[in-house]
This record gives sequence, C-alpha cells and structure tokens, in this order.
Amino acid sequence: MHDLTAAVASWDSFAAGTLPAITDFVRELDAVPPPLACGWAVLPEFGPMTELRLRPDAGDFARRSGIGAGDRLFVHIGSLVYRDALVIASRANEAGEVRHFAARLLDLETEQRGPLLAVAGRSPSLVLTARGSFRIECVIFNRPDVLC
Repeated sequence: MHDLTAAVASWDSFAAGTLPAITDFVRELDAVPPPLACGWAVLPEFGPMTELRLRPDAGDFARRSGIGAGDRLFVHIGSLVYRDALVIASRANEAGEVRHFAARLLDLETEQRGPLLAVAGRSPSLVLTARGSFRIECVIFNRPDVLC
C-alpha cells in the first residue's frame, strides 16, 4: 500500500480519472528523475511527476502501445500537453466503456478541430480528431521508444 499523505494531489488526480483501469499508482516523485531532467519534464507546469506501473490486466492497451505489464511510467497526470508529447488518452464508446490508447500529439487542438494524433497500434496511425472526442489522461516522459 502506498502512503497517500505524501501524494494527495497526484493521488486525487489519479483516482478521479480513468487511469486506474490500466495502471497502478506507485508514488508521487519528489524530484524529476535524472534521465528526464531536460526539456518539458522540468517545467513547473508539469509537476508533480507521478510514477505509475502498467497493470497486468491492461492487455489490449499493452498490445497496442508496446508498453509492457509492470513497466514503470513517469507521468504528469492531466491534460496539459505540448507538440510531440506522448500521452495516454481515453475515449468512451456508445455503451459507455472506456478504451485507453497511447498517442503522440503531432499538432495541438484548434477552435475548428481536435488535435492531430499518431495512435499506437492503429493503421493508418494518423488521426485528426473532433474537438472533445477523447480525454488526455497523462503525458508520459520516460518512454521515447513508443511511437517514435
């Protein structure tokens, strides 16, 4: 069991979203891990960073994304993004079931359309989305190998 007193903000964000369906909350990170200590991860807007672990029962997401069960993910939970960000996003179908997918954000949302995404495990991989058609759950900072 993790200590919730040290990670109230991250834990609340995690519990309020859909990430618990595919990941386990490990801990809020006190500092940005050294391999991530350059670029976007060090901006105050992306704090606090959180460590998640992909659940063994995240089968379809794991197969499509290439992120394996038990893999550690250093993330910022929330919808704050930037071009080329690797994200976990979710979308509910007509039955209300939520499906998660990994995507690289190629272009930001505009007033006329949603963002342009490269989606893992999809052919063709490029998707121009409608505004509000999915939710960005988190930005992943430690997996440059996914959708590169």
